[in-house]
Order: sequence, then structure tokens, then C-alpha cells
Amino acid sequence: MWLLVGGRAQGPQAESGPTPAAAPVTAAPAPAPPPALPETRAPVNAPRWAPEAERGAAPAAPSAPAAPGGAVSAADTFAAEARDSGWASDNEAEISRRLDALATGGATVEAVECRSRQCRILLSAPDEETLGALMTAVQGDRGLLGYAESVVLSRVDVAADGTQRTNVYAQFER
Repeated sequence: MWLLVGGRAQGPQAESGPTPAAAPVTAAPAPAPPPALPETRAPVNAPRWAPEAERGAAPAAPSAPAAPGGAVSAADTFAAEARDSGWASDNEAEISRRLDALATGGATVEAVECRSRQCRILLSAPDEETLGALMTAVQGDRGLLGYAESVVLSRVDVAADGTQRTNVYAQFER
């Protein structure tokens, strides 16, 4: 191994032989800088939860009409969805089979309607406690857990006679 120090070669043969000539050094051209990327960071004062438009990103197009305040409800998404008859009828039968077994104490599954990626299930019960028990069971392993991708519960409506009804939306990845 040779080491060139101050024009003199240092190494195992440095004392007995001539100093080797230094080879000219040429620098390789610097690589071209990468192309500039568009600025996508949020402005410093925009919180992470700010709407996409405030963070500098283009907002995504909603899949259904927006409710007041810009939110898209499960009901709006369901209403905008087309029906896939084969998929819908198979899932209506399976959901009815699963949930009818859970309806006790006067609670009922009044209707099941599916579209192409989600199903609306109308539940009713004579009181809040019975409806709550059915809603909990619907979300459990004998209900829709492991079957539907997600379950969305909507508000409870109370009739004049005290009967309580709510829609549950089961959403599926296809």
C-alpha cells in the first residue's frame, strides 16, 4: 500500500525505490439535482385536522350529496348507491338470518335492504334498554362482527307510543 505525503511516497518500498508519479485527479461531474417537487406541506398555521383545502391539498370528491356542514352521512351514501341484485339479495338473506336470532324481548329486525357495497338494517324495540341490547348484539361476533367491514349506527327515533327505531348501516369492501 502506498501513501503519498508531501510528494514523497510512504510505504514498504519507500526507502529503496523512487517516488511514484502522482496520477492526475479529475473530478466526476456532479449529478443533476432531482426535479423540484410541488409544495405539498400544510401552511404552518393549519392544524392537521383542517379540511384538505386549508392544508393545500385538493379536496376529494364526495361519493354522495353532502349534508349541511360538508359531511356525507351513511344515509346519503346508501341512497346514492346503485343496487347489485345478486349481491344484495344474498346479503339480505345472510343478515336477516344472523340478526333475527339476536332479536329478543320485543326487539325486531323490521327490514334489511342492500345495495352494492352496503346494507341498511331497520331495528325497532319497545324501549331504550331493549334496543340498546339489540344494537350491541348486532355489533358482536354473532351479529355483523367479522362479516361486515364496518357498522354505522344512526340516531334513534322515538315514536309517540315509545317504540324506538334506528337504522344500522353495514358496509362491505368489494
